[in-house]
Amino acid sequence: MWKKEPAHPTVSLPNALQKVTLLREAFGSADIELAEAFVCWGCKPRSQEGSDLVDTLESYGLIRCLDSDGERLLRISHTTKRDYLDEQATREQRSRAIQRFALKPAIYQVIWERWAFELPQDEEVERFLEKDMGYSARTSQKLVRDYRATIDLARTHGLRVSRVNRGNTVVENT
Repeated sequence: MWKKEPAHPTVSLPNALQKVTLLREAFGSADIELAEAFVCWGCKPRSQEGSDLVDTLESYGLIRCLDSDGERLLRISHTTKRDYLDEQATREQRSRAIQRFALKPAIYQVIWERWAFELPQDEEVERFLEKDMGYSARTSQKLVRDYRATIDLARTHGLRVSRVNRGNTVVENT
C-alpha cells in the first residue's frame, strides 16, 4: 500500500523566491488565479508540479491561498511584499525576511532544531528523514539538498544560532 509522505517544500528558498518574484512581475499586487500562476511558472494547468509549488511557497510564508466563490486564488503575503519585494525595503528588512522564510517550513524547523549549522553528512540526515520522519529515500535526498541551499542563503543574510538556545529557531541578526 502506498503511504503519503509528510508535507515538505519541493524547492529551495532561493528557487521559491524566484517563483514569487515572477508572480510579482507578472501580476503586481493583484490576486492571482491558480491556473495563471501555473502558466507563469511554466507548469501545466492542474499539474502536480504546480500544486507542489503553491504548497511550497505557502510553507515558506511567501504566498497565501484564498477561496473566492469556489475559485482558488493566490496572494503574495504582506510580509513578502513589504520586506522582500518592495523596492523601498532596506537590506536589513530583506535579510530578516529571508531568515524567517528559511525556517518557516515545519520539516526545516525540525532539522534546524536538531542540527542547526552542524548538519552531519547527507546520509545521516537522509536516514533520520526516512526512519524518523517518514520520507522516502528519493524525497529525503532532495530535501537535504534544498535545506542546505536554503540555510546557506539565510546564513549569508545573517542567520545565526543563539548562544542561549542552540538549535531552536531563535535568530540573531548581525
